Amino acid sequence: MLEVFRESGTFYENYAPEYPAAGNPAKSDFVGWSGLGPIAMLFEHVFGIHPDAANSRLTWNIRLLEAHGVRQYPFGKSGMLDIKCAARSNPREKPEVNVISNTPLVLDVFWEGGHSVAKISAKQK
Repeated sequence: MLEVFRESGTFYENYAPEYPAAGNPAKSDFVGWSGLGPIAMLFEHVFGIHPDAANSRLTWNIRLLEAHGVRQYPFGKSGMLDIKCAARSNPREKPEVNVISNTPLVLDVFWEGGHSVAKISAKQK
């Protein structure tokens, strides 16, 4: 997808499975279902967010030092979270995390050398 974007300057609704090209047919400037993979990779592998909505639990493996988070993160059938982590000066510093949720959950936060657990109450926005 990145190679096609670099060459074309646009995203497509689907891509050829065998080589770096838009699918046939493919609508330009439309992400559609093809956006799910990169978004999931960002949330799970870059930000370190791992949901377990069936058990009302969210695990966040915080590795980034800059401020980051997600607004309107879908959680289960009707849950919606705003989660953010403030900037830190080093990876061993305990992260300052803020969560607003419309559903109760348990938040497990991991960082280099540390772990904390918090019970998050539901708040209506």
